[in-house]
Amino acid sequence: MYKPSDHSFRFAAWAAGRASARGVSGLSGETATSLLKAAGLDALAHDPSRLPPAAEFDRFHTELRQKIIDQAPQYGLAGITHGRAAKLINIALKALFLQDFGAETPAGPYSKAQLDAIHPPIDNVLLKELTRTGPQTYRSLWSRFGPWTKLDSDSYEALIECVRTATGGELWRIEQYWQGYQ
Repeated sequence: MYKPSDHSFRFAAWAAGRASARGVSGLSGETATSLLKAAGLDALAHDPSRLPPAAEFDRFHTELRQKIIDQAPQYGLAGITHGRAAKLINIALKALFLQDFGAETPAGPYSKAQLDAIHPPIDNVLLKELTRTGPQTYRSLWSRFGPWTKLDSDSYEALIECVRTATGGELWRIEQYWQGYQ
């Protein structure tokens, strides 16, 4: 039986695949869905109470990225970086939990702290705007990370730590600087 959680995961996987596919031949919606399932994100869509505590989220995210990187060659994808795996994961999580970001009392079986720990999608649009208009203290930092598609694990984690500091731990708030394609 087709459930709302199936519907949510399909949308999340589609959005993640579209947002992450730039410059990668073969990263189709079907492949993105398979990679996200291999990482276990479909289980999180079906049971949101599986979202880890905020203090464990970074480790959880590192494990998800590594699962996607390890599975990618089975789908004919070479050179999937931590930056690209992170974008795939982060867009999917955003799609699954967006309705509760910023809520003092989230509707789901998770806490505000858990939602605040979810990493935001990182891309060049966001990094350029942060360099241009982001918090003054951090402006020089954003540009040193380079393209999101090339981030290794250490660079990605350092970038997220800067986001965490700049947002006071509410990571989703950094997206106020993402101007999209207006």
